[in-house]
Amino acid sequence: MLNKRHIRALFKLRYRQFRNFLFSNKFKEFLFFLIFVFIATVFWLLNALNYNLEDNVTINVNVKNSPDDIMFITPESQQISVRIRDKGTKLINYIRVRDMSIDIDFEEIKDKEGKTTLPVSDLLASYGMFPQTTSVIAINPDTLFFEYTNSKAIKLPVRINSAVRPDIYHYIKSVTVQPDSVVVYLPIMNTTPYDYVETLLVPQQTLSDTSTIAVQLKEIPGAKLIPEVVEVSYDVDIYVDKTMSIPVTGINFPTGIELKTFPTRVDVSFQIGSDYLKNIKDGDFSVVVDYNTLDLKSEKANVRLDIIPDDVRNVRLVQPQVDYLLEWNSASTGGESD
Repeated sequence: MLNKRHIRALFKLRYRQFRNFLFSNKFKEFLFFLIFVFIATVFWLLNALNYNLEDNVTINVNVKNSPDDIMFITPESQQISVRIRDKGTKLINYIRVRDMSIDIDFEEIKDKEGKTTLPVSDLLASYGMFPQTTSVIAINPDTLFFEYTNSKAIKLPVRINSAVRPDIYHYIKSVTVQPDSVVVYLPIMNTTPYDYVETLLVPQQTLSDTSTIAVQLKEIPGAKLIPEVVEVSYDVDIYVDKTMSIPVTGINFPTGIELKTFPTRVDVSFQIGSDYLKNIKDGDFSVVVDYNTLDLKSEKANVRLDIIPDDVRNVRLVQPQVDYLLEWNSASTGGESD
């Protein structure tokens, strides 16, 4: 390891080398070169600023002193982009002042219909935004549009317009929108009644899991919607396979004739959402033998599903036929037959 004496000697050596470099001819030549480059850059910049140059400036236009009962349909503050030409020395001032703005009093845009257009060129001239030496090359936009209303707010429900579908293994249990209603400010001259606000079409897509999608509301001409975006939630559940044993009963049998089947219950297979599985009961189904379609010469009776609950799909009888026996009670015939 290096001891303190060696470290001190190494430090003195490096210091001596650095000091010799500062007083060497090479360093002096390098320093003169840097000074020359700096001076040349300054002269080039001063020369360039004497020529006409172009630049873009942004101006904020704000409406001030609007009454409390006024709601702006369009933005109350808008921006315009102006491309200007002037000497570089003048353009530096615009670059330095980034926050250029024009404040318009509400009385200047007041209108009985709540709609006002302002040519931007006239606005710039009336507020003296640029000196005569500055040329305005382009303005975007060339016209500002302000719209407002003093109508009372109404609350309208949101209606969902959706093309979303589940995949073949899932189903959409419920669809909700948050918020389920929005505040609407209608234009001053509005004569059209509105019962609801509709969303833009939720794009077609296939879901396999619960999802929430942000959706823009469809515009009402001249109206202000608060909020303008809602969240549509799709509660997606998976289908599961299930088989249940359902008792067989007879329908449309004449008085005095009783049906006995073998077996007395048949299996019914189906698919059901996992959330509904715990609530399904065999009493929700009805499997019957219809006397009107019974072939008395056959030993087999066709069975069919008479009642199917709404929450199931792909329902199928595992055993479509059963053996049967008809019994006549003694009061009618005194015997039995099959």
